Formats: sequence, structure tokens, C-alpha cells
Amino acid sequence: MKKGLGVGLLIMLLAGGVWYFVQKQEDDIVQLIEADYMQDGIIRAYDRTDAQRLSESLGQYMQYVLLIDDEERFKEQVQILNNHFLVERGSDVYIKWELGEKTATNAWIDDIRISETLMKAGKQFNEPTYSKLASRIETTLLKRQRLNGKIVDFYDWDLQQATDVLHLNYLEPSALKRLKVLDFAKERVVQAKREGPFTAELYFANQNESKWADDKVVNMIDQVLIERLRVGVTGESDASFRSFISKELKKGKVYARYDRSSETPTMKDESSSVYALLVPLLTGKERSFVLSRLQKIETTNAKETHVFDVLNKAVILKEFE
Repeated sequence: MKKGLGVGLLIMLLAGGVWYFVQKQEDDIVQLIEADYMQDGIIRAYDRTDAQRLSESLGQYMQYVLLIDDEERFKEQVQILNNHFLVERGSDVYIKWELGEKTATNAWIDDIRISETLMKAGKQFNEPTYSKLASRIETTLLKRQRLNGKIVDFYDWDLQQATDVLHLNYLEPSALKRLKVLDFAKERVVQAKREGPFTAELYFANQNESKWADDKVVNMIDQVLIERLRVGVTGESDASFRSFISKELKKGKVYARYDRSSETPTMKDESSSVYALLVPLLTGKERSFVLSRLQKIETTNAKETHVFDVLNKAVILKEFE
């Protein structure tokens, strides 16, 4: 009897150990976020007392827990959204881009990221309230965040006025298609100013022209996102941009910032977000190389690493595992 009990207990312990190992492997990112970035259920940009609490981070974490099919954690983040970030203005509803009493603006990219994730979660978890909330958010965006029919970055709810600027890197092709504004985005990216492989990031609706965000330097996160937009709305990649990326990868690295004219890096830092966002644009050996670089970049120091970089990396590695 004792021998049988011992074997049975050993089997149970081994099974429990395997289960724990699998769960730990799957939930490493959740554990990192909850231990180092989260305070009272709300994610901070860094593990610092003065760090911003952004709807961007909320949306990214919602994307991740949806990917790992964690229904309970997704529900918790929807409650955070409703209790802290969501603001009702009559029939309209918007999401504060940053948590704070004086914040009266939203951001197109953050609202769209959250509404897209809510739409997917509504189907995945069979929860119609998520889809309904997503529809309300998007209805308000289309009502308030267009200037002469053109999408803009944000709306100031205190001033009751929309900005006239749009960052092209804030546009997400799948949402644009669903919202039936794909042609607008296609026109913007095709007509934007170019210099070598790079594209001007800003579009000003009142002047109907594009401008560079910086006089000399481009941020590669922005440039990769614009290339993803281009592919999403035109169906084709830009030959000069792809050639530039291939050239840099052959050298061994893609850096975070480049001089626009000389196409040389202005800093020797790599970015996990640049590599993560590049992955869907690449194939074969280039994709494998970038995934390898991405895995090697350290993103566990919450005091120095922005949660944006942690979650971009986590989402892509989960999608392409």
C-alpha cells in the first residue's frame, strides 16, 4: 500500500511539475508585467513611481493576453479600461491616451488598437459586450476625428476641436479596411514626401501636405510602421525600403535611428520594437535572422525598458513561435 501510494504521489508531483513548467513558459510575459510594470492593475511605462500610465500599454497587453487565450486577464483589463480610461460624452465615448485628471484627448492609434482587440475578443470569448464597446469607440472616432473627411491624430474634448495633423505610422490597415477609409490612407502614403528609402511621417490636413517629423533623423519604428501601412493598402512593398533593410541586415543590425540623407545610423542602439515590427514584412532567412536578433535583445529590466518594447516583442514572438 505504501509503495503504491508513493508511486502515485510521485506521478502526481511529476505531472504537476510539467504543468507548472508549461504554464511558467507561457506566462513569463504576464509575470513580468504584473510583477514589475503593473500597479493596482494598471500598467506603467516603466517600473518607476513617476512613469506614465498609457492607453497604448493597456491595448498592447490586451493584445497579448488575447493571444494566449487568457479570458480572465482580458476581462480584468477591460474593467481597467472602463473604470479608468474610458470617458462618456453623451452618446460619444473616447479613451484617454494617458491616465490623469486633466487629460482630455485620445489618440487614434491607441483607440484603434483597443477596439480591434475588443472586436477579436468578442468573437474569441463569445462576449458581445466587447464588440459593442468597440463599435462605440470607432463610431466616435469617425465622427470626431476627421477634418474635412481626413483622419487626424486626436480630438481635444475640452476645446471640442480636432488637430489637423496625422502620423502615417498611426494607421492600421485592417482597421482602415473595416472602417472604409482605405482609399484615404492609400492616397496619403503614396503621395507622401520621400528621401531615399524613407517616407515623411506627418500629414497636415489643412495644408494637404506631408512633412518630416525631424529635420535630419528618422525613427525606424515609424518607418517600419509606414512600410507596413504601404503594404497593407497598396499590396506592394517599397523596393528602396526593402533594399535598405536587406543591406542593413547583411551588416548584422538594423539600428533605431538613421540620418535621413546619408542613411547611416545616428546611434548604435538596436530596438526590439523595430525588429518585432519588421518580422511580418520579411520572409525566409531574413525573417529568421530578425527573430533571432529579437530574442537576444534584453527586455527584462523594467526600470530601463519601456513596456512598449516588451510587449511588441512578446506579441510577435507569440504570433511567430
